[in-house]
Amino acid sequence: MGGDVVVKLCETLPSDHNYKVFADNLFSSVPLVLNLLQRKIYFVGTLRGNRLAGCQLEDDKSLAKRGRGSVDARVEKKERLVIVKWYDNKSVTLISSYCAVEPQDNARRWSKADKTFLEVRRPHIVKEYNTFMGGLDLLDACIARCKYHMRSRRWYLYLFWHTIMLGLVNAWLIYRRDCKLLGVKNVLRQKPFQAEVATSLILLQASRGRPSLNPTSSSPSPPPPPPKRVRLGVPDDVRSDQVAHWPVKCDKRGRCKHCKVNATTTLCEKCDVRLCFTEERNCFKSYHLV
Repeated sequence: MGGDVVVKLCETLPSDHNYKVFADNLFSSVPLVLNLLQRKIYFVGTLRGNRLAGCQLEDDKSLAKRGRGSVDARVEKKERLVIVKWYDNKSVTLISSYCAVEPQDNARRWSKADKTFLEVRRPHIVKEYNTFMGGLDLLDACIARCKYHMRSRRWYLYLFWHTIMLGLVNAWLIYRRDCKLLGVKNVLRQKPFQAEVATSLILLQASRGRPSLNPTSSSPSPPPPPPKRVRLGVPDDVRSDQVAHWPVKCDKRGRCKHCKVNATTTLCEKCDVRLCFTEERNCFKSYHLV
């Protein structure tokens, strides 16, 4: 089924133009590579261990003993394809119809044992795949880097959380792009960005506990008291976004959030904090300028 998807997407490509297709291990297989070769479309992709089509490669333990950068490859000259197994932190298998091991180059990798960077020999097929693998593997890497671990027997919960993570990662990438265009220097990394998003979503109307229900009682029970609001700090991105921060008047006076000395009846409708807004003091403006 994965190979059929690739063939379907390649139907619009003209034959005999030496196009190159890069795919994940979900789609890669030997029949797919041979099918694309008939149309002079070349292929590079990672390959699963159960799709080797009888190709005998060196096992993971032997490659691990030889160290990082060890390679084992098999070439099928008649069908013009190659399968390469390379060991980095763990082994990875790749298949291609136009590139193989040579020419090798050096890749910079971090060594946990030595606490330093090392130069690891890298086959040319790995370099090609890393260069043109596109956004799919990068997206998976971003999701795995800051993933919320959960266990459940309900399979649809995993789909729900994966959709949430997709939205968070895409929002972070858009945020980085906008910061680069605006010249912002202190750009949040992925994990602090996700924490800021979570804080912003639970900022308003936060409450604790659950109102008790007593449907079996015959006499009408009094309505439960309103849940106690939990006051949370206003995130910096919400405070300084300069969007819909309207000053409104409230009946009850309260201490100013900025100067923390004077009492005022002026309230920021969005931040839900009291701020001085008089001729002598303009804490409303100072509070929203970070």
